[in-house]
Amino acid sequence: MNKVIALFTIAIVFIACEKNPTIDYEKPDIHLTEVFQIVDENTEVNIYKHKPLIIQTIGAAVTKEVITERSELDDALPFNFTLISEEQKDERIIRELEIEDEEGNVTLEETIIEVLATYTYAYVVVGDKESKTGQAVITTTKVELVGKNISYEEVLEPNTTLIIDGDMSIKQVLN
Repeated sequence: MNKVIALFTIAIVFIACEKNPTIDYEKPDIHLTEVFQIVDENTEVNIYKHKPLIIQTIGAAVTKEVITERSELDDALPFNFTLISEEQKDERIIRELEIEDEEGNVTLEETIIEVLATYTYAYVVVGDKESKTGQAVITTTKVELVGKNISYEEVLEPNTTLIIDGDMSIKQVLN
């Protein structure tokens, strides 16, 4: 009797693990692609050569930017190119807004606004193949804030700069 139960259990396991013909099992589109990689002590920037993408890791924070413009990329010595990228993220900001009550009185009140923030960055990248060193100068040129929970728009021009000096190379990474 135990053998019959064991055979029945094994048959159920095989049936449960059989590929379901009604489910489409697609293979993911994964392949190696080339990136310009600049690494310093706590920052890594991967600028994709053939995709409009930048992945930046600063400490534990990872950002993904979409390249909107770029100069010609080639393997000449030294590397020298520019590009413009954008990053979008949800944020909460506090602003003083005019609030009108039922009687028509207007007061300033601090209001929390949920916004979609679009950051625009300008990159200037210079690197040398022989010394395997490079520099990325990343300037935040514009921040557009668009309200999600209320009607709100604001454009900031912070003009902040981050300079990454480090080892630069062309790497193969999974897309």
